[in-house]
Amino acid sequence: MIRYFGDYLTSTLENYRLKVALPSKLNDPFDFALATEGVVTIEEEIKNLYDRLDDPAFYSNLREAPELSHFSDAELKKIVLKNPLPAAQALVDDQDGLREHFKIETHKIADNNTRVLCFSSDSIEKDSDILMWSHYGYSHQGYRVHFDTTFLQQNGIQARVVNYENKRVSIPLGISSSNPLFPEKIEQSMHTKGEIWSYEKETRFLISPSLCMYDQETKMEYVKFPPESLLRIDTGIRSEPVVVEKIVEHLERKDFAHVELYEADLDESEFSIKYNRKK
Repeated sequence: MIRYFGDYLTSTLENYRLKVALPSKLNDPFDFALATEGVVTIEEEIKNLYDRLDDPAFYSNLREAPELSHFSDAELKKIVLKNPLPAAQALVDDQDGLREHFKIETHKIADNNTRVLCFSSDSIEKDSDILMWSHYGYSHQGYRVHFDTTFLQQNGIQARVVNYENKRVSIPLGISSSNPLFPEKIEQSMHTKGEIWSYEKETRFLISPSLCMYDQETKMEYVKFPPESLLRIDTGIRSEPVVVEKIVEHLERKDFAHVELYEADLDESEFSIKYNRKK
């Protein structure tokens, strides 16, 4: 499978690690964007209130109602426990606020439980090759790296081939986070994208945070990869020679002696990219 990199590929090779992403930080705003169905009724919201008593965003939503705006979180909690009906009514009257709360809640649950690592198939069509380099290869200044991803086949990691659909994954607005359908829909949304992206042939690895390491210097999380999983590197048409030199130096190490190196170039007559082997 393939993955695109910028000049930071040199750091990737030096440290044998791949950066993972929080679900809420994926590039496309439609990524992990659950659609909500219907409206919430008083009866549904009363059932849901008790699941939300420890959520600060819940009290922020309540304070949108003028009659509740001056209460603290602790005071609002007492009010809700004593008589849930006014709080439920205030939330039902603010359906937009409920949708925003729902978005925050789904992002929080996903970010607490999952990291995402994305790859594309190495059998991408010729026409799509140019698009992939333009979108993910830093306008052809970056690098395309081929991996054997079997090292990701372990407990705590789920491989999900991305589904390309016309409609977003949807879920009833009034559903409680304790409902088994809730995490199921969150997981489904992590590997569903619009049909316009189907040329990517993407696979996403959903990784437990316990398998990731946090770097204090970069403020990012990573997973380690074994050197034998790295198969080939393609330099972009506009890659900086000084960076390419550093990559070549890394590939001279014993760990990476098996890695092939190719240079991307314009085809002489067609709108396509050709690859010339350098190592």
